[in-house]
Amino acid sequence: MRFIRFFVFVFFLRVICVAAEDFRVENELTVRQTGESVKTTTLFTGDLVYDIIGDHGETTIFDKASDTFTLLEPTLRIQTQIKGAELKETVLKRREKMRAESQPPFFAFALFPKFEETYEEESGQARFQSPWIVYQIETASFSDDVFRQRYYDFCDWYCFLNLRVNPDSTTLFARMEVNRFLQERKRFPQKIQVDVHKKGNFGIAGIVENPDVYIGTYKLGVRFIPGDEQRLQRADEQRKTFRHVSFEEYLGEKSK
Repeated sequence: MRFIRFFVFVFFLRVICVAAEDFRVENELTVRQTGESVKTTTLFTGDLVYDIIGDHGETTIFDKASDTFTLLEPTLRIQTQIKGAELKETVLKRREKMRAESQPPFFAFALFPKFEETYEEESGQARFQSPWIVYQIETASFSDDVFRQRYYDFCDWYCFLNLRVNPDSTTLFARMEVNRFLQERKRFPQKIQVDVHKKGNFGIAGIVENPDVYIGTYKLGVRFIPGDEQRLQRADEQRKTFRHVSFEEYLGEKSK
């Protein structure tokens, strides 16, 4: 499950706009080294965002109005809640603490990533270059201001949740830099390739290694697909019936 959360934002992305307030995103990640693939569905409806792993996996619900994440684990029939502001504060405090300590070069970069950014407006190609992490992204226009703001707002808050659930994550601050760049240019990723060089790649004089590589692609659609309303109803029913536990208990029970 940590694998899923860690890489959720480099997945295959499929956005389908439905009504004035509703749209959906389907995500799939393929890890080139293993061929492993993971899928999620993210449904934006009203003030809520439902992120569902697989067909019946863990569901995360983000309510921006109340600044609350609700996590539902169907296998264990448990749920928990945590405030977005609490997540952000915890993650940023931890980052500052780690900055004050001695960190290996890769982790020092991952805490405060800086890229050489290039963008070709005609083709929509974007590249984020560094010796440690490289993003290559094909983009499409994402001109609807409301959808774009809701999507990227959720992406950033979800990064904080990912970092809280999996403190060893190394690319999520980098992904927030990518989100900022794409949102400013009103672009949405069509295809993403992320190369992670934990030992660094400094050219001829540097270390030569095989990076960890994660690849995804993207397609557009026009409406909710059959089954989406059932997904929402199932999640809402789980919120009514699943046992409530603390955030720490939730993470502990899932890790057993």
